[in-house]
Amino acid sequence: MQKMKEIPKFERPREKFLEKGPDALTNSELLAILLGSGIRGTNVKALAQKISHKFGDNLMNATVDDLIKVPGIGKAKALQIVSMFTLAKRVYEKHYGEEEEKIISPIDAVKLVPELKTAKREHLISLYLNARNVLIHKEIVSIGTLDKSIVHPREVFAPGIEKHAASVIVIHNHPSGNPSPSEEDKQVATRIVEAGKIVGINVLDFIIVAEHGIHSILAEFKNIETTVTDYVADGNQVSLFDILVHKSEVYSKYNEEKIKKNVKKNDQFRFIDLFAGIGGFHLAAEEVGGVCVFSSEYNDDAREIYEKNFKKINEEVFKSGNFKGDITKVDEKKIPDFDFLFAGFPCQPFSKGGYRKGFEDTRGTLFFDVARIVKYHRPPFILLENVPNLVTHDDGKTFRTIMDVLRVSGYAVNVEPLILSPHLFGAPVIRQRIYIPAIRKDLMEGEFFRLDFSANFKKVEVDAIFKIIENSKVDEKYFISEYEEKVLDTWNEFYKGIDIKIIGFPIWADDFGKNYNLKDLPEWKKSFILKNRNLYLRNKDFIDSWLKKNNQLSWMVPTHRKMEWQAGVDISDIYEGLIQFRPSGVRVKRPDKFSTLVAMNHPQIVGKYKRRLTPDEVKRLQSFPQAFEVHQNDNIALRQLGNAVNVDVVKMVIQQMFNVANT
Repeated sequence: MQKMKEIPKFERPREKFLEKGPDALTNSELLAILLGSGIRGTNVKALAQKISHKFGDNLMNATVDDLIKVPGIGKAKALQIVSMFTLAKRVYEKHYGEEEEKIISPIDAVKLVPELKTAKREHLISLYLNARNVLIHKEIVSIGTLDKSIVHPREVFAPGIEKHAASVIVIHNHPSGNPSPSEEDKQVATRIVEAGKIVGINVLDFIIVAEHGIHSILAEFKNIETTVTDYVADGNQVSLFDILVHKSEVYSKYNEEKIKKNVKKNDQFRFIDLFAGIGGFHLAAEEVGGVCVFSSEYNDDAREIYEKNFKKINEEVFKSGNFKGDITKVDEKKIPDFDFLFAGFPCQPFSKGGYRKGFEDTRGTLFFDVARIVKYHRPPFILLENVPNLVTHDDGKTFRTIMDVLRVSGYAVNVEPLILSPHLFGAPVIRQRIYIPAIRKDLMEGEFFRLDFSANFKKVEVDAIFKIIENSKVDEKYFISEYEEKVLDTWNEFYKGIDIKIIGFPIWADDFGKNYNLKDLPEWKKSFILKNRNLYLRNKDFIDSWLKKNNQLSWMVPTHRKMEWQAGVDISDIYEGLIQFRPSGVRVKRPDKFSTLVAMNHPQIVGKYKRRLTPDEVKRLQSFPQAFEVHQNDNIALRQLGNAVNVDVVKMVIQQMFNVANT
């Protein structure tokens, strides 16, 4: 067999990577780089091919024990491979996964205190979160009379310190039914934030809940002047509403006399579409009267689909050369005049130099290109879009810098982060995105406005997911394999045979009947294993019979020997739910909402039909028109649709912006 040095340089994985980039390499070539070297008689490229052939697409789930069975793979190389895939899974789950329900908006937080909406007495409740914004503890801090509620910062932060919380959300109700914060509310909120800085627990929000709505006031803090106040301590009792007031007003109204350039609601307007993808913003803007005059998209696959769909209805953009690729090479002075800028830019960290330079802090990022275009053209309206984690990215500095740049550039902004998902408006899919609307200040009075979508919110109908499913026959490639059906049948039998229906922990079949020492394991893992052992002991006869009948599950991929039942008692059969084959196991969820569409490496299966979604069905979830042409490669089509904005959600945001500026 050839040695690596005998193989032409252009065929060696490392040299090929450096010359052409990672996309030019096969999976086995990438693996060869990771391995570093081969063994006597087998070069690293051949060794990597052997591993890829043995494990195929299941390599990411291979264990150290699995890998060391391959001749030439010792524990060190096996650890390298398993560690690399574990890291990749963690990074992926952090950005796209749905392992934990995170609190990323006031709506998420308020859902955890449904009792406050109609409570007749005042309450102050704290929600304590970990570093991933996941709830770890809920505490009623105080309960007062109808018009009094006594509180001290010590009561707010003591439980958080005990639980090692990274942040807290404070929620207070108004029995009067009006969610508008009083000046006293703002003073108390400010003091709690100040106390949080001292104890090291970040106050994410202070929310007012009432029968007629909710109100988040954290974004208004910069306008509040604090006063010296005695809290409840050492004989001094001061109620929540006995604290002094501040002076400023946050919300603004439209001032017609200040208009220099405006877009009237329902009139035609001109827009540009940056980081356009396959055109979600384009579709939404056109449906509310917009005409595209410039767009840019770097990815060749996305450019192909964008041009295929929009050239036939707006040929001028493409003929005039105003459909660009690399936005960093576009001269902002050559972009046609426009009224509305749309941009779904990538999330990147900004300068570390203090975050005080505004526009200059953004150099070296793609947001800089958005900023320089805004600076030159100063359009009346801007709408940016990104992942929800933008709010906490780089300890919140990324989001703050963007808001500072917009405000310094002369724009009023929404008073709080605007995180929306189609499921809030009745669509059966969770697709949370942050939208950053900005309106030029000469069309407004003040620096803030509020887009309120509460009137548009509605519950997802029970059978909503089945309304987007194709009634006609679909290609067999979308149906689950015989192996997958066998896995699901096996777990279905297990679920129906055990003594509990609300499980509450992942099932790890490999731990049934085991009694190894757990002392060196982390607490969370100990807890899961002990619960599995207890389940096994209670159901020993059935589980032993089940394992024997199914050959101890030896035919299953290791990760498929785990099962997560997250459907409660809403369903009684695995095929009534939505199912995913995930790195953490086979997950079963309620058939009400699809998970985030980006996670297309383990898309959800509609149990009733034993198949995955087609691109046409994903188009419906994303509110794309049925006539929209998608990529011929299903994997690319699903990824593009999963990364797109939801057309109906964007339409609502655009219309709200026009309403705010024309009221």
